[in-house]
Amino acid sequence: MSIDAEITKINEGIANVHVALYKFNTQLDGILQSLDSKLTDFDNGVDNAVGTVNGVGGDVINIFKHFPNEAVYYSILVTLLVLLNLCCLYMIYYIYQWIHERELRFDKEIRRYRKNVYRLVDEHRMAHSLENIETPPPTYDEYVKTADLYVNYHRHGYYGYYDCGCATYAPCPHGNGYYGYGGYGGYGGYGGYGGYGYKKK
Repeated sequence: MSIDAEITKINEGIANVHVALYKFNTQLDGILQSLDSKLTDFDNGVDNAVGTVNGVGGDVINIFKHFPNEAVYYSILVTLLVLLNLCCLYMIYYIYQWIHERELRFDKEIRRYRKNVYRLVDEHRMAHSLENIETPPPTYDEYVKTADLYVNYHRHGYYGYYDCGCATYAPCPHGNGYYGYGGYGGYGGYGGYGGYGYKKK
């Protein structure tokens, strides 16, 4: 093998390498161009997002410009704290008054209870008193006996309601010479009482 043949083979190898590098460079250029295009799109999207965020931030700042400054909020917070402290003081004072006046409230409740009890007792007494009990009308027999008493009065010149206990309108069996009326059992079951006598002179 001669030197020229070896140089020829080396030149062919270098040419093959050059062709391979050219193809790789061409492919790499295509990849880089595609990546650059995608990065450009991403950069544009990021720029749009930044612009949107800046716009929202500007809107928020414009909205907060219409609100009062922090001094107003501090004043409102201090006022609320003062009101809460006053409420706590009032509750403490109310609890103290409630403990201090417990005996007065107890006496007041006792008086109110006694008033209600006495009222019920008075109503019960008025409902069951003798003045409120209605006397039944006289029966026919009592009416007849009263008529006989009237006749005896005009016949003998006297009549009487005597307390000896006689229960008939007749001459007294005790020899008193009066016509006695011993009473009757009225409404509610209570017994009558003996009368008093009159005598015509």
